[in-house]
Amino acid sequence: MQNAQLLIDNNFELQNIRLTILSKLSIIKFYDFGVSCFNTLKDLMSAGREMEERVIDVLKKEVINKLQQQNPEMIPASLLRGLFELVKSTNKAEMLSGLYENCFPQWLRTLLDKVNSCKRIGTIYEDNAHYDSIIALLAVSLKGCRVNVQVAVKKDLISFVADILDETTWE
Repeated sequence: MQNAQLLIDNNFELQNIRLTILSKLSIIKFYDFGVSCFNTLKDLMSAGREMEERVIDVLKKEVINKLQQQNPEMIPASLLRGLFELVKSTNKAEMLSGLYENCFPQWLRTLLDKVNSCKRIGTIYEDNAHYDSIIALLAVSLKGCRVNVQVAVKKDLISFVADILDETTWE
């Protein structure tokens, strides 16, 4: 952590480039490398208010706003998990507000369809790392962020989650 912070602090003119590269590397699944990138970004956020704002801006631009894929299983689960851990530890849920426009509604609809398909054939939908991470990410995005709560209620996401939890073995 200290080495990463020194590297970024000592080269002010290259800060945004290095933060961008670090955020883009967060998609790597191999040996949870992406999660380690998120941990480094989280550590950098603790370096001060200005660095925190820069990291959030880069994450929004390079990671969060690019999660617009319709099929969440195409997104590395490690990226979703790393983003969850970063938001949970920094309490910066507002950085996930952009996911409420398309991502969370579509992802929850897709999950509910899969759960209902399993129910129709008499099976129970098994745990899935992608959807587990999405539910966790949704939960952490609501903590302490009234704007996200209001959007979740407006888009009726709470009923999706309730239906999903009623029909699965998630704990």
